[in-house]
Amino acid sequence: MDGKLRLWNIPDKKVALWNEVERSPNNLITSANFCQNGKFAVVGTYDGRCIFYHTEQLKYHTQINIRKKRLTGRKITGIEPMTGEDKILVTSNDSRIRVFDLRDLSLSCKYKGFSSSSSQIKATVSHDNKYIVCGSENQYVYIWKTNHDYSKFSSARRDRNGYWEAVKGNFIIFLRFIIMKSIGCT
Repeated sequence: MDGKLRLWNIPDKKVALWNEVERSPNNLITSANFCQNGKFAVVGTYDGRCIFYHTEQLKYHTQINIRKKRLTGRKITGIEPMTGEDKILVTSNDSRIRVFDLRDLSLSCKYKGFSSSSSQIKATVSHDNKYIVCGSENQYVYIWKTNHDYSKFSSARRDRNGYWEAVKGNFIIFLRFIIMKSIGCT
């Protein structure tokens, strides 16, 4: 709530380093994670920024703004690194999941279909980076494939992915669906 990122020393049970998010009316930190094997700590803010800090000294590195045709973006609700890739998955309250390439901070793909305007919903990626899964305010669980054969689609943009499958939010049905997908059944 105070806009401060803190790195704790667990054995000493105290804060080892801290830094404050640049002052703005909405500088609340709403999510945080490590990326690039711990090289960076990245925080998401209420006003739609992903801010990167070098983990060694918690010094500011760079930032990405999540904007949708307006001055400020939507609250970042989740940040997750993609295993073995220089990419992060960013979930926000504009009902979008974005994948950013950390080598040049470019938007690789934007996933849509789920609903999130006020909840703290976070998408996650499978261990093999083949699927993205996310809950939704409409009580469904959405699943996207990360790789598509775009030649099958007449007008598909490679940086947008609206092709998803959804399962009503019954946990047992969801688990069965995930298991079937992981072993290659439809």
